[in-house]
Amino acid sequence: MMACVPKTARRGSAFAGPRASLRLRGLARRQAAAAGVKTRSLTSTPSLRASDDMEYEDYTSTSKVYDTTRVPIGLDSLTVALERAGAATGKPVESLALLDVGCGTGNYLEAVKPLVGTCTGLEFNGGMLAQAQAKHAEDPKVTLLEGSVLEIPLEDASQDTVMMTQVLHHLTPDTHETALSEIVRVLKPGGTFWISTQTPHQHMDGFWWTPIIPQASSIVAARFNGVPVFTAQLEAAGLTGVTWDVPDVPLMAPDAYADIQGPFSKVFRDGDSTWSAATEEELAAGLAWWKAEIAAGRAEAFFAEREERRAVVGQTSAVTGQKPL
Repeated sequence: MMACVPKTARRGSAFAGPRASLRLRGLARRQAAAAGVKTRSLTSTPSLRASDDMEYEDYTSTSKVYDTTRVPIGLDSLTVALERAGAATGKPVESLALLDVGCGTGNYLEAVKPLVGTCTGLEFNGGMLAQAQAKHAEDPKVTLLEGSVLEIPLEDASQDTVMMTQVLHHLTPDTHETALSEIVRVLKPGGTFWISTQTPHQHMDGFWWTPIIPQASSIVAARFNGVPVFTAQLEAAGLTGVTWDVPDVPLMAPDAYADIQGPFSKVFRDGDSTWSAATEEELAAGLAWWKAEIAAGRAEAFFAEREERRAVVGQTSAVTGQKPL
Protein backbone atom coordinates (compact mmCIF):
# COMPACT_ATOMS: atom_id res chain seq x y z
CA MET A 1 0.00 0.00 0.00
CA MET A 2 1.63 3.10 -1.19
CA ALA A 3 1.61 6.79 -0.49
CA CYS A 4 5.01 7.56 -1.92
CA VAL A 5 6.77 9.79 -4.42
CA PRO A 6 8.62 8.57 -7.53
CA LYS A 7 11.61 10.36 -9.02
CA THR A 8 9.87 12.25 -11.78
CA ALA A 9 12.73 14.72 -12.24
CA ARG A 10 16.48 14.36 -11.84
CA ARG A 11 18.34 16.19 -9.11
CA GLY A 12 19.99 19.32 -10.40
CA SER A 13 17.50 19.87 -13.21
CA ALA A 14 15.74 23.17 -13.75
CA PHE A 15 12.55 21.56 -12.49
CA ALA A 16 12.42 21.43 -8.73
CA GLY A 17 11.70 17.69 -8.59
CA PRO A 18 8.94 15.45 -7.23
CA ARG A 19 8.03 17.60 -4.24
CA ALA A 20 7.37 20.61 -6.51
CA SER A 21 5.28 18.45 -8.83
CA LEU A 22 3.22 17.23 -5.90
CA ARG A 23 2.74 20.77 -4.64
CA LEU A 24 1.22 21.78 -7.96
CA ARG A 25 -1.02 18.74 -8.05
CA GLY A 26 -1.90 19.23 -4.40
CA LEU A 27 -2.91 22.83 -5.09
CA ALA A 28 -5.13 21.71 -7.95
CA ARG A 29 -6.80 19.13 -5.74
CA ARG A 30 -7.36 21.62 -2.92
CA GLN A 31 -8.95 24.00 -5.42
CA ALA A 32 -11.15 21.15 -6.60
CA ALA A 33 -12.05 20.31 -3.03
CA ALA A 34 -13.00 23.92 -2.37
CA ALA A 35 -15.31 23.70 -5.36
CA GLY A 36 -16.90 20.55 -4.00
CA VAL A 37 -15.35 18.23 -6.58
CA LYS A 38 -14.36 14.68 -5.64
CA THR A 39 -11.01 13.97 -7.31
CA ARG A 40 -10.59 10.38 -8.48
CA SER A 41 -7.44 10.34 -10.61
CA LEU A 42 -6.19 6.88 -11.51
CA THR A 43 -2.82 7.85 -12.98
CA SER A 44 -0.36 4.98 -12.75
CA THR A 45 3.20 5.30 -11.49
CA PRO A 46 6.33 3.44 -12.59
CA SER A 47 7.79 0.89 -10.23
CA LEU A 48 11.05 1.77 -8.50
CA ARG A 49 13.80 -0.39 -7.02
CA ALA A 50 15.04 -0.37 -3.43
CA SER A 51 17.94 1.89 -4.42
CA ASP A 52 15.56 4.74 -5.14
CA ASP A 53 14.22 7.07 -2.49
CA MET A 54 10.79 5.52 -2.25
CA GLU A 55 8.85 2.68 -3.82
CA TYR A 56 10.60 -0.67 -4.34
CA GLU A 57 7.57 -2.80 -5.19
CA ASP A 58 5.79 -2.92 -8.56
CA TYR A 59 2.38 -2.32 -7.06
CA THR A 60 0.91 -1.57 -10.47
CA SER A 61 1.27 -5.29 -11.19
CA THR A 62 0.83 -6.79 -7.73
CA SER A 63 -2.35 -4.79 -7.09
CA LYS A 64 -4.21 -7.27 -9.30
CA VAL A 65 -3.59 -10.14 -6.87
CA TYR A 66 -2.93 -8.27 -3.62
CA ASP A 67 -6.25 -9.16 -2.01
CA THR A 68 -5.63 -12.85 -2.68
CA THR A 69 -3.38 -13.05 0.36
CA ARG A 70 -3.82 -9.84 2.39
CA VAL A 71 -6.57 -9.14 4.91
CA PRO A 72 -7.18 -6.28 7.39
CA ILE A 73 -5.75 -6.93 10.85
CA GLY A 74 -5.54 -4.93 14.09
CA LEU A 75 -9.11 -3.70 13.81
CA ASP A 76 -9.66 -3.93 17.58
CA SER A 77 -7.03 -1.28 18.28
CA LEU A 78 -8.27 0.79 15.33
CA THR A 79 -11.73 0.79 16.91
CA VAL A 80 -10.17 2.02 20.16
CA ALA A 81 -8.43 4.80 18.22
CA LEU A 82 -11.76 5.86 16.73
CA GLU A 83 -13.34 5.86 20.17
CA ARG A 84 -10.50 8.03 21.53
CA ALA A 85 -11.07 10.53 18.74
CA GLY A 86 -14.80 10.57 19.32
CA ALA A 87 -14.43 11.10 23.07
CA ALA A 88 -11.95 13.95 22.58
CA THR A 89 -13.88 15.74 19.85
CA GLY A 90 -17.31 15.17 21.37
CA LYS A 91 -18.59 13.38 18.26
CA PRO A 92 -20.08 9.91 17.92
CA VAL A 93 -17.78 7.50 16.12
CA GLU A 94 -20.33 7.04 13.35
CA SER A 95 -19.93 10.72 12.37
CA LEU A 96 -16.11 10.83 12.31
CA ALA A 97 -14.12 11.75 9.20
CA LEU A 98 -11.39 9.18 8.52
CA LEU A 99 -8.42 9.33 6.15
CA ASP A 100 -6.60 6.16 5.08
CA VAL A 101 -3.12 7.17 3.87
CA GLY A 102 -1.77 4.64 1.40
CA CYS A 103 -5.15 2.93 1.20
CA GLY A 104 -3.97 0.39 -1.35
CA THR A 105 -6.80 -1.71 -2.75
CA GLY A 106 -9.22 -0.26 -0.21
CA ASN A 107 -9.54 -3.41 1.88
CA TYR A 108 -9.22 -1.51 5.17
CA LEU A 109 -11.73 1.07 3.93
CA GLU A 110 -14.12 -1.79 3.30
CA ALA A 111 -13.75 -2.87 6.92
CA VAL A 112 -13.90 0.56 8.57
CA LYS A 113 -16.42 2.50 6.50
CA PRO A 114 -19.48 1.04 8.28
CA LEU A 115 -18.10 2.45 11.55
CA VAL A 116 -17.55 6.12 10.61
CA GLY A 117 -19.24 9.01 8.85
CA THR A 118 -16.97 9.56 5.86
CA CYS A 119 -13.82 7.92 4.51
CA THR A 120 -11.10 9.32 2.29
CA GLY A 121 -8.54 7.01 0.72
CA LEU A 122 -5.22 8.49 -0.42
CA GLU A 123 -3.10 6.32 -2.71
CA PHE A 124 -0.11 7.07 -4.92
CA ASN A 125 -0.01 3.94 -7.04
CA GLY A 126 -2.45 3.86 -9.94
CA GLY A 127 -2.87 0.09 -9.93
CA MET A 128 -3.78 0.03 -6.25
CA LEU A 129 -6.07 3.01 -6.65
CA ALA A 130 -7.90 1.34 -9.54
CA GLN A 131 -8.64 -1.66 -7.32
CA ALA A 132 -9.97 0.61 -4.58
CA GLN A 133 -12.07 2.45 -7.14
CA ALA A 134 -13.67 -0.81 -8.25
CA LYS A 135 -14.72 -1.48 -4.65
CA HIS A 136 -15.86 1.96 -3.56
CA ALA A 137 -16.76 4.05 -6.61
CA GLU A 138 -20.49 3.82 -5.94
CA ASP A 139 -20.27 4.51 -2.21
CA PRO A 140 -21.06 8.17 -1.37
CA LYS A 141 -19.26 7.78 1.98
CA VAL A 142 -15.90 7.14 0.28
CA THR A 143 -13.71 9.60 -1.62
CA LEU A 144 -10.56 8.31 -3.31
CA LEU A 145 -7.64 10.62 -4.05
CA GLU A 146 -4.39 10.15 -5.90
CA GLY A 147 -1.55 11.66 -3.90
CA SER A 148 1.33 11.36 -1.47
CA VAL A 149 1.61 11.39 2.29
CA LEU A 150 4.42 13.91 1.81
CA GLU A 151 1.89 16.41 0.46
CA ILE A 152 -1.59 15.36 1.59
CA PRO A 153 -4.15 17.14 -0.61
CA LEU A 154 -6.49 17.99 2.27
CA GLU A 155 -7.06 21.04 4.44
CA ASP A 156 -5.57 21.54 7.88
CA ALA A 157 -7.51 19.97 10.78
CA SER A 158 -9.97 18.25 8.45
CA GLN A 159 -9.79 14.64 9.71
CA ASP A 160 -10.82 13.05 13.00
CA THR A 161 -8.69 9.95 12.46
CA VAL A 162 -5.85 9.18 10.08
CA MET A 163 -4.80 5.58 9.55
CA MET A 164 -1.79 4.13 7.72
CA THR A 165 -1.13 0.43 7.20
CA GLN A 166 2.30 -0.92 6.26
CA VAL A 167 3.30 2.19 4.30
CA LEU A 168 6.01 4.04 6.21
CA HIS A 169 8.80 1.61 5.31
CA HIS A 170 8.21 2.39 1.64
CA LEU A 171 9.57 5.86 2.35
CA THR A 172 13.22 6.45 3.08
CA PRO A 173 13.87 7.46 6.71
CA ASP A 174 14.77 11.04 5.79
CA THR A 175 11.15 11.60 4.66
CA HIS A 176 9.44 10.20 7.76
CA GLU A 177 9.42 13.53 9.60
CA THR A 178 7.65 15.18 6.66
CA ALA A 179 5.13 12.35 6.43
CA LEU A 180 4.27 12.47 10.12
CA SER A 181 4.07 16.27 10.08
CA GLU A 182 1.59 16.11 7.20
CA ILE A 183 -0.54 13.58 9.04
CA VAL A 184 -0.63 15.73 12.18
CA ARG A 185 -1.41 18.79 10.06
CA VAL A 186 -4.64 17.30 8.68
CA LEU A 187 -5.75 15.91 12.04
CA LYS A 188 -8.27 17.87 14.06
CA PRO A 189 -7.35 18.67 17.67
CA GLY A 190 -8.23 15.57 19.65
CA GLY A 191 -7.96 13.43 16.52
CA THR A 192 -6.03 10.16 16.48
CA PHE A 193 -3.41 8.65 14.23
CA TRP A 194 -3.41 4.85 13.97
CA ILE A 195 -0.59 3.07 12.13
CA SER A 196 0.09 -0.58 11.42
CA THR A 197 3.86 -0.95 11.18
CA GLN A 198 6.68 -3.25 12.29
CA THR A 199 9.81 -3.13 14.38
CA PRO A 200 13.11 -4.44 12.98
CA HIS A 201 12.87 -7.50 15.25
CA GLN A 202 9.35 -8.23 14.08
CA HIS A 203 10.38 -8.05 10.46
CA MET A 204 13.32 -10.43 10.92
CA ASP A 205 11.79 -12.88 13.41
CA GLY A 206 8.05 -12.53 12.84
CA PHE A 207 7.89 -13.96 9.31
CA TRP A 208 8.66 -17.66 8.89
CA TRP A 209 10.12 -17.22 5.41
CA THR A 210 12.70 -14.50 6.23
CA PRO A 211 15.66 -16.94 6.10
CA ILE A 212 14.83 -17.65 2.44
CA ILE A 213 15.75 -14.05 1.53
CA PRO A 214 17.77 -12.76 4.49
CA GLN A 215 19.57 -9.97 2.66
CA ALA A 216 16.35 -8.46 1.30
CA SER A 217 14.69 -8.86 4.69
CA SER A 218 17.51 -7.05 6.46
CA ILE A 219 17.34 -4.19 3.97
CA VAL A 220 13.63 -3.73 4.58
CA ALA A 221 13.97 -4.27 8.36
CA ALA A 222 16.38 -1.32 8.46
CA ARG A 223 13.57 0.94 7.26
CA PHE A 224 11.62 0.32 10.48
CA ASN A 225 12.36 1.88 13.87
CA GLY A 226 12.17 0.22 17.23
CA VAL A 227 9.62 1.15 19.88
CA PRO A 228 11.64 3.91 21.65
CA VAL A 229 12.69 5.69 18.45
CA PHE A 230 9.33 5.54 16.72
CA THR A 231 7.49 6.64 19.86
CA ALA A 232 9.86 9.62 20.08
CA GLN A 233 9.22 10.43 16.40
CA LEU A 234 5.46 10.46 16.95
CA GLU A 235 5.83 12.69 20.00
CA ALA A 236 8.17 15.03 18.12
CA ALA A 237 5.49 15.33 15.42
CA GLY A 238 3.06 16.57 18.07
CA LEU A 239 1.21 13.41 19.15
CA THR A 240 0.61 12.38 22.74
CA GLY A 241 -0.62 9.30 24.59
CA VAL A 242 1.19 6.92 22.26
CA THR A 243 0.13 3.29 22.74
CA TRP A 244 1.39 0.05 21.17
CA ASP A 245 -0.57 -3.11 20.46
CA VAL A 246 0.75 -6.32 18.86
CA PRO A 247 -1.84 -8.33 16.90
CA ASP A 248 -1.47 -12.10 17.26
CA VAL A 249 -2.24 -12.80 13.60
CA PRO A 250 -0.02 -12.51 10.50
CA LEU A 251 -0.38 -9.88 7.79
CA MET A 252 -1.45 -12.46 5.25
CA ALA A 253 -4.57 -14.57 5.45
CA PRO A 254 -3.63 -17.43 7.83
CA ASP A 255 -4.14 -20.26 5.33
CA ALA A 256 -2.05 -18.51 2.69
CA TYR A 257 0.65 -17.56 5.17
CA ALA A 258 1.02 -21.12 6.48
CA ASP A 259 1.52 -22.64 3.03
CA ILE A 260 5.11 -23.93 2.99
CA GLN A 261 4.91 -24.14 -0.80
CA GLY A 262 3.90 -20.47 -0.93
CA PRO A 263 7.30 -18.93 -1.66
CA PHE A 264 7.40 -20.73 -5.02
CA SER A 265 4.26 -18.84 -6.08
CA LYS A 266 4.51 -15.28 -7.41
CA VAL A 267 1.03 -14.58 -6.03
CA PHE A 268 2.30 -15.51 -2.56
CA ARG A 269 5.41 -13.36 -2.97
CA ASP A 270 3.32 -10.45 -4.26
CA GLY A 271 1.54 -10.48 -0.90
CA ASP A 272 4.59 -8.97 0.82
CA SER A 273 6.84 -6.35 -0.74
CA THR A 274 9.97 -7.69 0.95
CA TRP A 275 10.23 -10.33 -1.76
CA SER A 276 10.59 -7.61 -4.39
CA ALA A 277 13.68 -6.28 -2.61
CA ALA A 278 15.50 -9.56 -3.25
CA THR A 279 17.89 -9.82 -6.17
CA GLU A 280 17.27 -12.55 -8.73
CA GLU A 281 20.35 -14.34 -7.41
CA GLU A 282 19.19 -14.26 -3.79
CA LEU A 283 15.69 -15.37 -4.69
CA ALA A 284 16.89 -18.27 -6.82
CA ALA A 285 19.34 -19.45 -4.17
CA GLY A 286 16.80 -19.10 -1.39
CA LEU A 287 14.11 -21.03 -3.22
CA ALA A 288 16.58 -23.78 -4.09
CA TRP A 289 17.52 -24.06 -0.41
CA TRP A 290 13.88 -24.13 0.65
CA LYS A 291 13.06 -26.80 -1.95
CA ALA A 292 15.84 -28.94 -0.51
CA GLU A 293 14.52 -28.40 3.03
CA ILE A 294 11.07 -29.58 1.97
CA ALA A 295 12.52 -32.61 0.19
CA ALA A 296 14.53 -33.51 3.30
CA GLY A 297 11.40 -33.37 5.46
CA ARG A 298 12.63 -30.47 7.56
CA ALA A 299 10.18 -27.79 6.44
CA GLU A 300 7.39 -28.41 8.94
CA ALA A 301 9.75 -28.30 11.92
CA PHE A 302 11.38 -25.16 10.54
CA PHE A 303 7.98 -23.49 10.15
CA ALA A 304 6.98 -24.44 13.70
CA GLU A 305 10.21 -23.04 15.14
CA ARG A 306 9.78 -19.77 13.25
CA GLU A 307 6.17 -19.48 14.43
CA GLU A 308 7.38 -19.83 18.02
CA ARG A 309 9.48 -16.74 17.40
CA ARG A 310 6.48 -14.87 15.98
CA ALA A 311 4.51 -15.75 19.12
CA VAL A 312 7.15 -13.90 21.15
CA VAL A 313 7.86 -10.79 19.05
CA GLY A 314 4.74 -10.53 16.90
CA GLN A 315 4.74 -9.70 13.22
CA THR A 316 3.27 -6.20 13.28
CA SER A 317 2.53 -3.39 15.72
CA ALA A 318 -0.56 -1.18 15.82
CA VAL A 319 0.44 2.22 17.22
CA THR A 320 -1.90 5.06 18.17
CA GLY A 321 -1.17 8.69 19.01
CA GLN A 322 -3.46 11.65 19.63
CA LYS A 323 -3.26 15.30 18.65
CA PRO A 324 -3.72 17.52 21.71
CA LEU A 325 -6.86 19.63 21.99
